[in-house]
Amino acid sequence: METMEPNVNTRIRQRSVTEFLFKSGDISATTIHSKLQPVYENETLDRSTIQRWVQRFQKGDFDFDDKERLGKPSTVTTEQNLALVEEIVKNNRTITTYQLMKILSISKGSVIKLLSDLGYSKLCSNWAPKLLTREMMQFRKEICLDLIES
Repeated sequence: METMEPNVNTRIRQRSVTEFLFKSGDISATTIHSKLQPVYENETLDRSTIQRWVQRFQKGDFDFDDKERLGKPSTVTTEQNLALVEEIVKNNRTITTYQLMKILSISKGSVIKLLSDLGYSKLCSNWAPKLLTREMMQFRKEICLDLIES
């Protein structure tokens, strides 16, 4: 049977059921997991995840929200980083992902994700928007007309 990563809604539902079963009696994580499997089939969360939740419930922690953690944020796709990358790429279309990596102090994968989120792709050593803006289309049209007339 192929395992799939459960979506957020399925994950929240399973957490709610886990909390309910935990509060309804002295049930182990393994038992809770075995009750979830027939219902959620290949989207059932790992037993270790259920175990972690049960341990949190035993400590009295029933909060659904993620706790603040020390260290770097889990995502670099912030408005500030997007604006910074946009500015850098507009000023220098030939900048490399390695150079962006060094400027922003983030991983190459994160740089590529930011560029992709902004709609850029590498084209002949230049970062080019995947879609043309109206101004770009008009500019290209004018150049083509000039070339036809000359």
